[in-house]
Amino acid sequence: MRNTYLLIDCGGSGVKINVQGNLCSFKPSSLEEFYKCIEDMVSDNNSSTEAHIAGIAVSVCGEYDYINEEVTICPAYPFLVGRLKDNLIKRFKCSNVHIVNDGDAHVLALKTIYAQEGKSCASAINLSLGTAVGFGILDWNGNLLHTCRGCNWELDNWKCDTTATHKELCWALGSNGLRMLEEEYGDNQAYIYFGQRLCHFLGRELANVFHPKTIGISGGIVASHSHEIEAGINRECELQGYREPGGSLQGVDIRLFTERHSVMKGLANLINIDILNI
Repeated sequence: MRNTYLLIDCGGSGVKINVQGNLCSFKPSSLEEFYKCIEDMVSDNNSSTEAHIAGIAVSVCGEYDYINEEVTICPAYPFLVGRLKDNLIKRFKCSNVHIVNDGDAHVLALKTIYAQEGKSCASAINLSLGTAVGFGILDWNGNLLHTCRGCNWELDNWKCDTTATHKELCWALGSNGLRMLEEEYGDNQAYIYFGQRLCHFLGRELANVFHPKTIGISGGIVASHSHEIEAGINRECELQGYREPGGSLQGVDIRLFTERHSVMKGLANLINIDILNI
């Protein structure tokens, strides 16, 4: 019997499952279909031997209550709301199940990647930019930091000081805000302006509130356009003096991740496995 580990990322653009290093994507419309897709993926990757599911880690785009261990908000997949962890334990007969918000999964990926390089990323924050905007924080000990009521951070309604049509963080720094810039300036220039907008938010607002040592930027937008976005960040840092002595981003390590599925490394961290060897 073979030990099998499931890493499941429920993002705004679809559900991605990593089984033993093999990845598939789908868009379930019901809880039963969600389970069936997982079962099919497990079966396809264990055709010659019976599988024993030894660990499941899931990231959910929405709000997760870590105290009561239940999904409270999940706009893309409302059927996941409720005691998803308990349901997975019962369905797959696996006690090693972990659920996190997608922003938390991304900051755990940042932690894993730094650890692989022999570095610490305690006192770190991570923004995941795609269909939605995810946000996670590691405290001074490198542990996930949640809100006072035990849920993940939800910054979608944070208003940005920006020229975007809508000022909410989820719009301005998500795919909608990027699309607006593409329509106005064309692709390459749009990504540079997007990087400037992102840096303006980091330097004027986020860094002043959380005082991080490290800022990770991940997600589909970054994976596709990292070089142009980094150029925009550098331009805005020069214009605003964010890297100068006393500047809000002085000494802060800003790291852009070009790997599209880096979040899986954060999920692997939850169940204490090496994603390279599963």
